Amino acid sequence: FDVYKVKHNIVKRKILGKWNDVDIGIALSHLYVSNPETFEFEVKDKQDIKGYTYVGSVKI
Repeated sequence: FDVYKVKHNIVKRKILGKWNDVDIGIALSHLYVSNPETFEFEVKDKQDIKGYTYVGSVKI
């Protein structure tokens, strides 16, 4: 599965700061804890989708 994060506008970026990254990290941590033997995360050379930034790819 590919993981993407939303590209916020400048106002939301000022308010939210790095919380979007923290939320993604927490979600990935939950996936790892529930599947430690099979969880794989890697950053591939993927293109961003309009309105979203590529973070990485997960294999469970």
